Amino acid sequence: MKNYYNRKNSILPLKESAVLEKKRTNWPETFFSPDELAEFEKIGQKFSPEQMKDYQRRWTELIGEIRENLHLSPESPEAQELARRWQGLLEEGYQGHEVLLERVGQAYRQQVVPREYSPYVSEAWNFIKKALRFSDLKKC
Repeated sequence: MKNYYNRKNSILPLKESAVLEKKRTNWPETFFSPDELAEFEKIGQKFSPEQMKDYQRRWTELIGEIRENLHLSPESPEAQELARRWQGLLEEGYQGHEVLLERVGQAYRQQVVPREYSPYVSEAWNFIKKALRFSDLKKC
């Protein structure tokens, strides 16, 4: 009986882990509507694979730069330049899809996006929000 109990305990966390993993990898399907998912597909079609890779690389680099500069005053020229680049990347990817961009923002604000997919986006986003308060840039 004890062996069965131990085996059962060792299996249950695996099942729970698999369910959690599926939830993490399927979060877009559970958050966005079918129409919104189709809109993402439409956006993706305007990028070649190389362009998409470059776009994602620029986001990664920008978030890294923001993390390195969290000590800056939001009013500083450097912080303002980071905010300008942030807005530029958003416009490049979502121009003409502002409602979808707002939904993406909701996903992050509601913490629907699993942390492992965006480990530093929250602190970068908070920094950019502060910088945008002192900016003439369109607010994201």
